[in-house]
Amino acid sequence: MLEFSNVKPKEYIDPVTGEAVTLRLLHRITIPSDIRIVNSNGRDLDLIALEEKGSYEELMNLCEANATYLSENRFDITKMNEAIIPL
Repeated sequence: MLEFSNVKPKEYIDPVTGEAVTLRLLHRITIPSDIRIVNSNGRDLDLIALEEKGSYEELMNLCEANATYLSENRFDITKMNEAIIPL
């Protein structure tokens, strides 16, 4: 809890309402030790989840494993060249 108190609050604008919201975001990225990297070819993560893992339920695992790539590309999967698949 002390670690969270050290995070500086940042003001964001809610795109729907236009209101300013102050948040403290603390995100810990955990990259699985068993991974496979695949060429995304502009595919959406839900399609990659279905083709590579066999179900749409794996989408959340793919989102977490690719959080760094997604945030660097402003959550635009078409800009990603590769995706990390947790095994």
